[in-house]
Amino acid sequence: PRTNCTVDPPDRHPAIAAMAFGSAGRTASYGVANLRLGSAQGLTGAGTQQVSQNTTGVYGSSESGDQFSYQVTLLDKNNDGRAALTAGAAVENNHEGMISWLKGTAIGVTGTGSLGIGPGTFGVTGKKAEIGRRLGRVG
Repeated sequence: PRTNCTVDPPDRHPAIAAMAFGSAGRTASYGVANLRLGSAQGLTGAGTQQVSQNTTGVYGSSESGDQFSYQVTLLDKNNDGRAALTAGAAVENNHEGMISWLKGTAIGVTGTGSLGIGPGTFGVTGKKAEIGRRLGRVG
């Protein structure tokens, strides 16, 4: 089991705090991402959200050992004030891996319009790529 977290950088949104905790295999055998939203006063328990591949609209379905949320990022790349969640499932489909992207809303993230990106997206399978094992910046 693995736990990791990410915070939407405060320099981008000093008035809103947001944090995502990945718990691949801790909360459930398939993995769950836990989001904590906040306000100008910081993080609160209000608006807590759990997301997995069982969340309506999220690509795929949860299977034991997927490790959904092995890595997570929560970032507002388009400056709309709503952080999107990217969650890696490194062991999805026999170590092929997958990355899920969920759109940010004013009250958390939504599975509606989510994307699932795996080796099949690029026409390459059977390589045990473990897509989603690493997310974020290099350097």
